[in-house]
Amino acid sequence: MKTITSLLFLLIPFMGFSQDADIMYVPDQNTIVGTYNSNYSPIGYYVGGYLTTTRPQPYIYTTPLSILNRVGISLTNHKVSLMGGVFIETYVDEVKFKPDVWFKVYPLRILTKTEKGFDFTVGVNYMEGLRYGIGVVIPFR
Repeated sequence: MKTITSLLFLLIPFMGFSQDADIMYVPDQNTIVGTYNSNYSPIGYYVGGYLTTTRPQPYIYTTPLSILNRVGISLTNHKVSLMGGVFIETYVDEVKFKPDVWFKVYPLRILTKTEKGFDFTVGVNYMEGLRYGIGVVIPFR
């Protein structure tokens, strides 16, 4: 419960002032990735974290760094998006960083030829193999 609450407090203010934001689920890593683009700017950023459904034992302390697993920059034209950043792996005695590259497509915006409004997103990630993510774009107006 603590990790879910921490993730929500991380993502909700993160998307509160944006014109649109998308939340994408990556099933291979059990991760949620949130992307923020302000005022229809082509440059934004993204943050991801592990989605956990179990509570840790009361004597185990987990830091936000153990929940947060990726961060980076997003370049978009609101129909396709290229994201690049770093994937963070935390261990007991060390932290490892790996390059994280995403390519996302917004299919409804491509079909309707718009840059605004509700849409779905499909992302492909390359980091030690291909992964996919699916999500939803939430417009805030």
